[in-house]
Amino acid sequence: MSKCSKKEVKLESSASLIKTTDIKELYLAKYKWSGIAAHYSKGENPKVDTYIRYDAEVRAKINLENINENIIINKDSKKITITLPKIEFDITPLFEKDGKKYSFIPRDTKIEPNEVLATCKEDAERKIKERVEMLETAKTSAKNTIQSYLQPLVEDNYKIEWKDGE
Repeated sequence: MSKCSKKEVKLESSASLIKTTDIKELYLAKYKWSGIAAHYSKGENPKVDTYIRYDAEVRAKINLENINENIIINKDSKKITITLPKIEFDITPLFEKDGKKYSFIPRDTKIEPNEVLATCKEDAERKIKERVEMLETAKTSAKNTIQSYLQPLVEDNYKIEWKDGE
């Protein structure tokens, strides 16, 4: 396989920039999350029947499947405009083999494990949306990763400009 310098790469279209990758999702950051979720009783007038203390792993990611649609190359102005894909969060509540990675307040509550999982995941999803710093960290990581991937492929005199996606 022969190497080529940046000067030999022709920027015909955005498809020529990232078509060499089969990566569909790019994970950007991993966080440990601890929370307390309210579990509501079923019925006409739901009320909090217990609280669940839990730990979860949160991974920020972007979908790269259609990344080429987010890249516009302007050869005249020597500018590459990239619209950053939407940042998504995968949330996995953590449970040890004996199921004791979470606890109930009060302790004598009997809830099905699937219901515990769903309650914890919904709680984490809702609260993570409020944490602007997690989103900003993920955006910075996405920009740095995409830029480091593109850097060897583009000429030095091209400038990369970013736009926020969805």
